[in-house]
Amino acid sequence: VGRERELSTLLAALGDLQRGNGRALAVVGQPGVGKSRLIHEFLGALPAGWRVLRAVAMPQSRGTPFHLVTEILRAWIGAGPSDHPERLARLVAAALAAQMAERPADAAAVRFLLDIDAGDGSWEEIEAAQRRRRVQEVLANILRGEAQRAPLIVVVEDLHWADPFSLAALDALALGPAGTPLMLLATTRPETRPAWSRQPHAALLLEPLSPANAEQLLHRLLGPAEGLAPLRAQILARAEGTPLFLEEITRSLIESGTVDEAVTANAAGATVAAVTIPASVHSILAARIDRLPPPRRRVLQIAAVTGRHISPRLIAAVSGHDEATLAEELRQLQLAEFVHATELPTGTQYVFKHALTQAEAYDSLLLSQRRTLHSRVLAAMQTLFADRLDWMAEELAGHALAGEVWPEAVRHALRAGERANRRSAWHPAISFLEHAIAALEHLPSEPSTIAQAIEARLQLRVAVVAIGDVPRMLTCLDEARDLTDATGDALGAALIDIRRCIGLSMLGEIEAAIPPGEAALAVARAAADAAGVVAASFALGQVHYISGDFRTARAVLQDSLEIARTTPLSRIAGGPGTPALLLMTCLARSLCALGDMEQARDLAEEALARAEQIHRSFDRAEAQQALGVIHLAAGRPAEAVAVLVPALDLARANEHWLLMPMIALALGPAYAATGSAAAGAVLLEEAIRRAAQHGLVAVGAQCRLALASLQAETSTAGLHSTVEDLLTLSRRHRLRALEAQACRLMARLHADEPAVACALLAAAEAVAEAGAPDTPDLAASPDGAASRPAVAGSPATVLVVQQ
Repeated sequence: VGRERELSTLLAALGDLQRGNGRALAVVGQPGVGKSRLIHEFLGALPAGWRVLRAVAMPQSRGTPFHLVTEILRAWIGAGPSDHPERLARLVAAALAAQMAERPADAAAVRFLLDIDAGDGSWEEIEAAQRRRRVQEVLANILRGEAQRAPLIVVVEDLHWADPFSLAALDALALGPAGTPLMLLATTRPETRPAWSRQPHAALLLEPLSPANAEQLLHRLLGPAEGLAPLRAQILARAEGTPLFLEEITRSLIESGTVDEAVTANAAGATVAAVTIPASVHSILAARIDRLPPPRRRVLQIAAVTGRHISPRLIAAVSGHDEATLAEELRQLQLAEFVHATELPTGTQYVFKHALTQAEAYDSLLLSQRRTLHSRVLAAMQTLFADRLDWMAEELAGHALAGEVWPEAVRHALRAGERANRRSAWHPAISFLEHAIAALEHLPSEPSTIAQAIEARLQLRVAVVAIGDVPRMLTCLDEARDLTDATGDALGAALIDIRRCIGLSMLGEIEAAIPPGEAALAVARAAADAAGVVAASFALGQVHYISGDFRTARAVLQDSLEIARTTPLSRIAGGPGTPALLLMTCLARSLCALGDMEQARDLAEEALARAEQIHRSFDRAEAQQALGVIHLAAGRPAEAVAVLVPALDLARANEHWLLMPMIALALGPAYAATGSAAAGAVLLEEAIRRAAQHGLVAVGAQCRLALASLQAETSTAGLHSTVEDLLTLSRRHRLRALEAQACRLMARLHADEPAVACALLAAAEAVAEAGAPDTPDLAASPDGAASRPAVAGSPATVLVVQQ
């Protein structure tokens, strides 16, 4: 009722599809306004030969990466919600063969999304950002290939609850080429409209029904009797044109007998008395649920705990009903329009008519009842789906946590967090792993739970590093290290110490970073662990390099160079880079800082060649950055730009946020040296913001100095304070390179005061030659300037940027 224009718009779009013009259309409206009903009517009017794939997002699916994409793929291959991975593998192979799509990457992506073992592990080697883009491409390839065989409509309901990874994939599909008979049709709420739906003719906005249409609908629902006119007027005033409210009010009045009383009164010529109508649809649904017979209400409540989609098999296991009794209860709930039935290849599945219905049924339970039901649902799922628990980890974790079944909560939340990390879904991973750590607080401290506590923190470290939260990464590692002491696992402790050393050096905490690096290197050497020796040498060498102690850095790194050259190029667990190659690039920069340009360049080029062989973007961008630094230091800024621009593009494309400021630190001055000072300044400003955002105090300080050096070419106004801050920071944290360069820049700022400038230059020379003596007391200098305290920081790269 009242949706004729919108339905005509949808049907008119079919003509465009038949002519090969794809469409993306969002039906936008508030809850209960009739979005799903409009889709239902549209699909019922489709001509023969059209194929429809449907997927529904749910609130609990937000934390499951690619949930909607997976549901679309399941619909494409004809899989049920509980199909075994072996059956899924057969269905995937058959679906790809039917589409004649001989694309191994497509098959690998689909198998990954459906949690089917890919076999060769090649998919796991793909960079996280590349994997997400590949999923988007694969979804588009499959759906457009399917549309070439017959017109295809992909219906996604409740897009406002979609996980962000699925949203990105659907955005790419919606904004892709239009020359395919494919329609993406989504329902969503106004406050969460996707960007593509704001384009012209890409959205149908559903408003509440007009008073005339609302009355028409109510006549159909309640009846046209004149004696019911006062009752209809009350309903219309309260519902304000919302179809769901109109329907639920009417059903509630019929079920309570109010309508029969009104009809009887009308027949007797009496006036219908005023009826109290609840103020919200929630109140109406609560009253309707409360009037259900207890066994039926119990089935509805159990179903609400299991989720929007209702599995009769699972409900039977939890409720204890036999098949016939449960079937009758579900049939009665369907007649009352609490749920709808959906026929799948694997049997009948039920779904709540509206998310509000499920929410109200769930809210009708006491907290103690919810805990009990969640724990029973968990137990039933673990029995019924024992052979597929891994790919149900997110759902199982939710039930275990809500049911306070702490051992299972830890197990499933850990698994869900690990799965999210594998899918580069960092924020869901953080959420699940935090839940696992919290659940462990309820369990006794024993070897098995200590191992789980260590694993949770190491997995959490992977996720927080990926989003650039370096301080929190160190907290995770410190906690894991404390727990490891209780296990006696020396190599495990050494691996954690390597990560701690790297993290502390990124924050400029030089004195704190050296002991764990030295300890890890000693353990790795004692155990003859070549990979550990390389990783620990890189970590410790990098600390000395950042501090400006280039001779010690060279000694540590050179000592393990041949081991790095002969060790398999494996990554340090949970890290984006390959230690052997990182050792080579750090050594190349150290040699550059000590003036050995030829050997530095040879080593950086060797690292780049090896990085290109293993196709790891982080290693390649890191080697390019080292080579760019060497070109710049050797007075070849154009060559530096030529190698650093691709490095920056590679880092951005693959979301290597921690590497981008380091590249910009070299590229900014290189731009300036080639006549693009403005572009260099903009890049350095961005690098400073990025470094601050991710807690990279070390590289951020060097970026500030590089930017001040560029600004000093045109004006010295306001730079004294910045450089004084950097001088204080460098002395506090033993950052010799930063201190020497800051002294040098400060000398330039005091060029009109020869005595002060000479003292500063002498201090810079002394730091560079012999260590880190105190810089001159500026308070005693002729201009009376004084240093001031600053936050911690350190350089990550030494650049020769001044004349």
